[in-house]
Amino acid sequence: SAKPNIQAFNSCLNCCAYTAAADEKIEAFLIAVSTFLMLEKYTHPDHVTFATFLKAISKLIPRGEERRKQVVDVVFKRCCRQGQCSPFVLQQLSFAASAEQYQSFLQQQIKKKDGRVAFQDIPTEWKRNVGRSTS
Repeated sequence: SAKPNIQAFNSCLNCCAYTAAADEKIEAFLIAVSTFLMLEKYTHPDHVTFATFLKAISKLIPRGEERRKQVVDVVFKRCCRQGQCSPFVLQQLSFAASAEQYQSFLQQQIKKKDGRVAFQDIPTEWKRNVGRSTS
């Protein structure tokens, strides 16, 4: 029987992230959360899922709101536990997290002068499943 695949879920998350109307951002965020939760009935999130969800957070929840910090914390830690931390995830984390939060997540890995982290410096455990099938 037909069922949605990871690309369908990731596309829905991306659509939510690009909601422009201010009065629709809360609804778009709720749809993104529902999509993220629903996908586990059919598949597992991949690195694109985590990165796209972080993109949705950065575009839909205003910087400085406590709930933004809380959601970023949960999503990034889960991403690392599931071994899906990719360069795309790191890029979107830099947009979604505050500078302090980014540094707290990656303080052991930051070796570049600009305060960013190189993918090769990320623990292997965090990236062990990047590129592997999620089904």
